[in-house]
Amino acid sequence: MTEFEIRSQMESIRVSEVSPLRKARTLAKLHRNLLKELTGLRMAFSQVEKTKDLRSQAVLKRITATTLELSEDVEHSARRYLEKAGLSN
Repeated sequence: MTEFEIRSQMESIRVSEVSPLRKARTLAKLHRNLLKELTGLRMAFSQVEKTKDLRSQAVLKRITATTLELSEDVEHSARRYLEKAGLSN
């Protein structure tokens, strides 16, 4: 998924009429998907690192950093909705 698609999904969730708990669950699912994507990116980076292809390494580092940032943003939003639902720690 692209950053645009993820941010669009987050906005769609934000403006939806569903309960805060439902929003948190939907964001949690998106977060899990991003974590899986991060795992794949890290595996790809370790393979590219062996080839000494500096350009590919730089591209994968950038994509990984962006995906990590998105993952953190999604997780933060999910936690805010859990707080609104009265379910935070």
